[in-house]
Amino acid sequence: MRRKSCLRVGERAISVPIGRFLTEDHVRGAIELLSCQVQSSSRTHRSLDLEIIRRENALNTIVLEQFYTDYIRNDLCFNYPNLFRSIPYSVPKGDGGVRQFHFLETPLWILYYALGFYFLDLTQAMRNDLNSIQTRASIQTYYGANICLENPQRSQIYYQQDYQEFTRNIRRTVRRHIQNHKVAILHLDIQDFFRSIDHARLMQVLADQALPASRLRLRYDEHTGLTIREILFLIIQRPEGLPISQQNIVSNLLSHLFLYPLDCCVREIQMDITPSLTFHRYVDDMFLTVQFPSEQANENIGTTMLDISTRIGEHLSSNLGLSLNPLKTRLDILASEDEVDDLIERSRLVSFYTPLPEEGGETPQETLNRAILVLQQISFKPAISMVT
Repeated sequence: MRRKSCLRVGERAISVPIGRFLTEDHVRGAIELLSCQVQSSSRTHRSLDLEIIRRENALNTIVLEQFYTDYIRNDLCFNYPNLFRSIPYSVPKGDGGVRQFHFLETPLWILYYALGFYFLDLTQAMRNDLNSIQTRASIQTYYGANICLENPQRSQIYYQQDYQEFTRNIRRTVRRHIQNHKVAILHLDIQDFFRSIDHARLMQVLADQALPASRLRLRYDEHTGLTIREILFLIIQRPEGLPISQQNIVSNLLSHLFLYPLDCCVREIQMDITPSLTFHRYVDDMFLTVQFPSEQANENIGTTMLDISTRIGEHLSSNLGLSLNPLKTRLDILASEDEVDDLIERSRLVSFYTPLPEEGGETPQETLNRAILVLQQISFKPAISMVT
């Protein structure tokens, strides 16, 4: 099977064998991570893709060394289209639209996850340094998992944990800043995000997050980048977009890393315009909060927030080829605790909601005691007889 070239006008790169940069360790990590998802008894992991792997016992037939030698090292995966196959299908969206998912045959899913481990390996050294800087600057980002490069079986694979932490930090920030102030909350979302990620841009963004020593060790250059684009093209049949399906952790990871330049842009806005700005991002779902004096007019606050959103939109367009979704852009200006409560009630900040201690939340022991009391009341409730 002939590999499809992803070269664009003016490019001179030549693709290289996958085995030149992708190692057995990356494939091993992919298999172990996928096994964790398959073995999970959580309803979260009862998706179509994972259920098929379970029923076919597909992972049990994979022998790492043989799989790597037979299909990966010398690119023979391109010669087995039935094994390394991607099947698009559509599912309804909550807003009434349709979203395209991709079902990956198990060998292709392993290859794709192995790419995720490769990029995690490539960017980890710089990301470790950046994470501490971002945390100090109140820039917090999540992707619905936490893949452990050294020990994949210890990875955090439940997206609810990340999303709960994401919403909890937004609520905590707003409650802290509302004291004797106004708080503006800007909610942004990217239009058709996963489908719009350009593969060539993705390769460059990921390269920019790699230290020179990491690029040298993992043989990352323009030729490696072209080979990876060919693999992505094999999956998606387009030069842009990432495959999405329920619990596809690697697509979340890559899209999360793709927005690294946006995080840097927000940091520049924070230093240029308003040091009180905080940024919370779950993949492409973004909340920015800014504290203002209580006497400042809402019109002036709105102007400042419009400048921020415009600057973010221009950065996304010019640097990443993305655009904001105007239908999901929302600005709230809050001036009291009651308005904070109202925002939580009517927004997605209530998803997987667990009240903070300062919101009157109960301890786990109190929750258990209340549950036991309810069960006891049910147990001793007299039966109702039916008389005919």
